Amino acid sequence: MRPPRVEPPPFGVRHQLAAEYLDALVGQRQARRALEVWSEHLGKRSGDYPVPNRLFNGSFESGPTRAILDWRIQPAGRVTAARDSSLACQGRWSLRIQFAGDHNVGYGHVSQTVYLPPGAYRLAAMVRTEGITTDRGILLRVSGDRLDARTRQLIGTNDWTPLETIFSVPPSINLVTVQVFRQPSLKFDNKIAGTAWIDAVTIQPLSGGVRQH
Repeated sequence: MRPPRVEPPPFGVRHQLAAEYLDALVGQRQARRALEVWSEHLGKRSGDYPVPNRLFNGSFESGPTRAILDWRIQPAGRVTAARDSSLACQGRWSLRIQFAGDHNVGYGHVSQTVYLPPGAYRLAAMVRTEGITTDRGILLRVSGDRLDARTRQLIGTNDWTPLETIFSVPPSINLVTVQVFRQPSLKFDNKIAGTAWIDAVTIQPLSGGVRQH
């Protein structure tokens, strides 16, 4: 008599289990193993991750899973962040961030943790803005222990614009954080309004610039 067939848990449930396991691995300083587990779990859903793009879901084609190696979107008062299927630079989706115009927001609430071996990398993205006010606009930032690299910022209204920065990961770290970032303004007129769209975010090693370990 054959044993009863056991169906795998729904993908959403498996995402939750994988997310909990990734948190445990990262907490135990097994970041490389966490990357391997996440890649295996994603299967065909991984797209260009982790090669050539070291950042997962850079075009926001799938909804965030809350896993540490995926995008995490945290609430931020009068700022709204969500995937947008009405406007995209690459694929069918982008990330839309709207500022209400009544606060001097310090923003870093869309982020992803990324495993990177030591070496030199380029962070790049396409960003579109509509009516972003104040002297402090939208940029992308990558940070870690002794690492803080930022693209130039966009203010006002701009069609899809490439933003990038080059940075180096020292041997002492292998996890960095990528954020959509806005620094609070020091000006009197500092309450930010407007909308930004983020798409096609990538982190790729510069030629010959990564040491495997």
